[in-house]
Amino acid sequence: MENLDNNQNIEVVQIKKSWSKYLIDYLKDLNFYKSNSNDIETIYKERLSARLFISLLFIIMICIIIYSSLLLRTVNMTVRNPSEKKFKDIYDKYPNTLTCPCSYTSPQYSEFANFQVTVHEVCNSVFISQQWINEIYNANVSFIPSNDVRTVLSSFWQLVRSFCGIINMSLDDAFSEFGSNNLLSLSAQSQQLLETKVKATLDFVINSTIINLKKNLAITRETISINEPISSLATNYFIYISSVKVGVTPPIDIDINATSFPDGCSCENLDGCLRSAVIFESDQRSNFENVSGIMFDCLPLDAALASSFECFYDSWCLSLIRNVSKANMRPEPLHIQSRFEHNTTLKKLLDELMIEQITMTVNFSSYYSICNPKYCTYSYIHRFDKLFIITFTASAFGGISAVLKFIAPFLIKLAYWIYSLKSRNGPRTDFNKNQSTNLSLTIIITNPTQNEYEQLWNMHSDTLYCLCSQAAIPYSNFIQIVPQFHQLCSTISTVFNAMEQFNLELFVSSEVMSPILFETQIHTTIQLFQKSTAILFFSQLQMFRGITEGNGFISTVGINMKFQVDQIALNAPILFIPKTYSNGACSCGTSINCVELASFYNLTHHTVYTVENIYTGCYLLESILHSSLTCFFSNLCMIDLMQATNLGNPSSQGLGYVIDIPPLEFSSADSNFKINDTIETIASQLFIDFWSSEISYERYYNACEPTHCTYLYAGRFDVLYALTVFLSVINGLSVGLRSIVPTMVQLAYKLRNRLCS
Repeated sequence: MENLDNNQNIEVVQIKKSWSKYLIDYLKDLNFYKSNSNDIETIYKERLSARLFISLLFIIMICIIIYSSLLLRTVNMTVRNPSEKKFKDIYDKYPNTLTCPCSYTSPQYSEFANFQVTVHEVCNSVFISQQWINEIYNANVSFIPSNDVRTVLSSFWQLVRSFCGIINMSLDDAFSEFGSNNLLSLSAQSQQLLETKVKATLDFVINSTIINLKKNLAITRETISINEPISSLATNYFIYISSVKVGVTPPIDIDINATSFPDGCSCENLDGCLRSAVIFESDQRSNFENVSGIMFDCLPLDAALASSFECFYDSWCLSLIRNVSKANMRPEPLHIQSRFEHNTTLKKLLDELMIEQITMTVNFSSYYSICNPKYCTYSYIHRFDKLFIITFTASAFGGISAVLKFIAPFLIKLAYWIYSLKSRNGPRTDFNKNQSTNLSLTIIITNPTQNEYEQLWNMHSDTLYCLCSQAAIPYSNFIQIVPQFHQLCSTISTVFNAMEQFNLELFVSSEVMSPILFETQIHTTIQLFQKSTAILFFSQLQMFRGITEGNGFISTVGINMKFQVDQIALNAPILFIPKTYSNGACSCGTSINCVELASFYNLTHHTVYTVENIYTGCYLLESILHSSLTCFFSNLCMIDLMQATNLGNPSSQGLGYVIDIPPLEFSSADSNFKINDTIETIASQLFIDFWSSEISYERYYNACEPTHCTYLYAGRFDVLYALTVFLSVINGLSVGLRSIVPTMVQLAYKLRNRLCS
């Protein structure tokens, strides 16, 4: 058995040797260039040419195979009418290069997004019902202390009800505005990016609503505070009979006095007298009990804003309120769990629009069906593509073999000739000429830096396209606006509220903008913001002035109305007599614009001193708006003013008054206003001398964060690729002509025979 195996192994070795010998002999005798010559040297050269041909062909084809396998190729793919699932699958694999142009590029948010908002439970409670407000209302509030809870409780819930209504209306308007906004969607966006944009837009709308509410509330409070109207609850001022005269008309003098407290606080103070509301025991003002959460202030609005609903979460405190108010209703305490603490003030609740929760739903299927992309394109970098290697190598083989078969004999002859000359210093020919063919290429740059982008923009601005990964960017990311206020002011809340809202607005840019276009567009946006902010503020101021005039509020300082009682009798009416200005030419009963120069009077009502460009009129706000700051730019005028008001410090020499406050300084270069401009003129420009802004293109670019850039480039073939393509073309032409030429010759012969016959 062992001998049999040895014999078989010997036979295999002999077969291998015979095949090797046969192959070697075949290659030795291989001759592609057989001629009729019997010359041994000629035959030897022909065989050398064949061997050179095979060697060069083998080496070149190995190089081509290696080159084609290592060649990085950008593969561009197109998918027609992609389904939603197909889009998601491709996006998961190629998020940076996938582009699916939308058929409809600006859908409204309401078409694919909806929200449900839950507000604080108090806005749906019985506490804001008219029945509850009626039951806790005390008609005789003038006979109890002003800081007793019974004085302010009814107005507190009226204000809460009003704020709930304003919030519901504001939210309806905000969601309506959101739904009518259009999403700029040039190409289909991923679900994550879509939800991010929807949330960003919703946050902007909500924050804008909050800022507008805060701004309107601030203007309302300031307007009321400046004009100092009398509250019907007698919380800030009360009307009283100052004297009764017999035989004089009018017999009774009516006057106004500010509400004051034992600690010395008076409602003449514009800051008010904030304190906890209490419940007094009968007429003993020294015995009282604090009510948790309910606050008192000179104006019911200020009291409500500083109060909380803490008492109405507590059944014992609520029972106490019901008992002292003699209310028949028995409402249940507030009990629904809230994200706000029980002692959160109404003002803080309003700053959050009293929103407990917002539920956002984004229907991606609806969005995708609206976008309806007809095709998607994406690209990826690929190497070692077997099909490409086979195709590329096969196409090159024919041309290379044809060329090598042609030049191999010449190379052998050249070698013999050089050898015969015994010299290697003969002339050489440089075939490495710069011959190339232009080719339009699509170039993809991944994660380009700002410098790379700007260089690409300078060279390929016509075809460069860089898609932003963040298409909606808040202005605060790259813009800083700084107002330079009038020297009279250090800050204005209206301006900063507007700036806060502007910073939340989104700059929409689906692709990277060039620095020049970016600067131009942003400067235009900033100018529009500055103008619109001033116009909006002044229009709101005008609206409140009109409301004040229409309602005919009575000023507590007695500049628009005076009180008069013509007879001493029970239930005698108190008459409101409008004051007149400009020597009786203008009445506060018909116009709030009645003003005249303000003066100082002595005890006999004779004018002592008239202040330059300072006016008095029907309301303090109107007086201020008609006045100017001219006097406060003059040291002499300020000295006269100080002397007339007994302000300032007497000098040691007794020569007058030393002014502690220096006059305002005027410089036309530093101010946008004139010395004699009225406060109304200055207010119409928000008390701003100049605006300055800092725009950072770098921060914009970083926020945009393009993942890739594409551009068309008129490129050139590299030498190896050009040579391969050239040889491939030769091979294709040779094959094609080999098939076509005989047929054309036959046709030519047939045509000639027909013509000759």
